[in-house]
Amino acid sequence: MSPKEKALAIIKRLREEGYESYLAGGCVRDMLLGKSPQDYDITTNALPDDIRKIFSQTIPVGAQFGVMLVMMDGQAFEVATFRHDGPYLDGRRPAHVRYGTLEEDILRRDFTVNGMVYDPIEERVIDIVMAEKISSVERFALSVMPENASKRTGCAWFGQCASQRTSDSR
Repeated sequence: MSPKEKALAIIKRLREEGYESYLAGGCVRDMLLGKSPQDYDITTNALPDDIRKIFSQTIPVGAQFGVMLVMMDGQAFEVATFRHDGPYLDGRRPAHVRYGTLEEDILRRDFTVNGMVYDPIEERVIDIVMAEKISSVERFALSVMPENASKRTGCAWFGQCASQRTSDSR
């Protein structure tokens, strides 16, 4: 199996057990750009103990932050539980973490493609960062003055191009 097929198998297994699960991070960016991802990260509402019970080979690399490695045929896949981070007092790690929802997990990420997840089952990008980050004034301007579409932010442009690329590749 290819790395993508293995990641899909992990997602399917989590869903069979009743959990949400999606691709996240750099692999989403790479797929949207038409590049082959180097690795596949997965985000889920399964807790680290749940992940440990579902998969026979796991490594708790950051279980206190909800991060486990799931090993498939010697290849590691990072599987992280949806979370909400407390303040970053040292600039690197949150002071505390609580498990949360997909929306909380996405919104804790920076304002980049890292805020997008990909559902490989439904073949769709979930991008709520743009919905949360674009001001209501910008939304209004874009809705009533479509000629301003060319003046959209780079991120909005990237999302539009990514959606087009995804639909073109089907």
